[in-house]
Amino acid sequence: MSDPDQHYPYTAQEALLQGQGYTLFMRPSLGQWRDSQVPTVLLAECSRISPGASVLHMHCGTGLAGAFAARLAPGGQVTLLDAHCVALEAARRTLAANRMTNATTALSDCAQVVLNRTFDTVMSLLPKGRAVWEQTILDAATVLRDGGDFFLAGANKAGIKSAARFVERTFGEVRVLAYRGGCRVVCASKGEGVVSPASDYYTWQNVTAQVDDETLRYVTKPGLFSWERVDDGTRLLIQALRAHPLNLNDHVLDIGCGTGVLTLYAARQAPDGQMTAVDVDCRAVEATRRTLALNQITNAQVKLSDCGEAVQNQAFSAVITNPPFHREQANTYVIADQIIRDAARLLEAGGRLYLVANSFLKYRPMIETAFGNATILRETGKFKVWHATKMR
Repeated sequence: MSDPDQHYPYTAQEALLQGQGYTLFMRPSLGQWRDSQVPTVLLAECSRISPGASVLHMHCGTGLAGAFAARLAPGGQVTLLDAHCVALEAARRTLAANRMTNATTALSDCAQVVLNRTFDTVMSLLPKGRAVWEQTILDAATVLRDGGDFFLAGANKAGIKSAARFVERTFGEVRVLAYRGGCRVVCASKGEGVVSPASDYYTWQNVTAQVDDETLRYVTKPGLFSWERVDDGTRLLIQALRAHPLNLNDHVLDIGCGTGVLTLYAARQAPDGQMTAVDVDCRAVEATRRTLALNQITNAQVKLSDCGEAVQNQAFSAVITNPPFHREQANTYVIADQIIRDAARLLEAGGRLYLVANSFLKYRPMIETAFGNATILRETGKFKVWHATKMR
């Protein structure tokens, strides 16, 4: 398991782009540099950028491709966007380390914060999820000037071939510029008459779900995890909390709050307590805020945070979580491991952890190492709800 003191520092790594050395920054929650290296390098080296260009880089990741673009456009301006707060901070550090003063960063769902602007070039790493990459392509068509170029890079196993077909439908043409290591970069130019069709991607939707006899109203949108329904893991955790309820005055931390369904349920169980919800993705943070407002929950706060980083100076009596375990096509324990370690540090004596996970994931050793105990409150063929108590 990872050392908790090694999860939060950003570490510098070196990369070579067209013979020029660059420094980039990584963190465990961003995965391994080798996993994103090929599409990032392809995107950087294949993007055609003029010296005075206005460039938009969506889903910027570590910011390496954005730093490369800024060097190619010393008389222009590069805007880097990402919904992941750790990626955006990594990008900011990457730009600073490479002394790129003609580039800025901003949290954004695809290109939402710059849809009123026009760019000469748009570049993007392929994001996770069809709804997100479709909107990325539509946004590129919206913000590009006529004659501007769009570059998109990603892995075959992540769906770049399907995304390329959507680029072709949107722009009327697509060109594959390079292949390498199971990845490719594609390009399209915005011709006259290219119009981005309307989309409901940015429309927040109110959903009503039923979990046993509990009615839950929450706010959601495309691009969020299990956005159209309450996923089976969350449903099972709610059922476990019904059988083993929170105390009325618990101070509860929801790590990885998503649409805010678990935060909402915990707030109802602990009306005299305090809720804190955190997520690494700005879309999830906004969804949870809207869910709490819809239900008139006033004893709650929502923060951007990598695991429990933003609340390290607080103490809680309960932690609830449905942690992610996928990165691309592989399973990873990195995030759940850190959430468990953070829970053990943030919980007061007697505090409880409630964690739901797929049954095949080997979480017992991690929980027992952090807490000294681990029990299963509820399970199905697919999921288990783990429980642990901080003894001292």
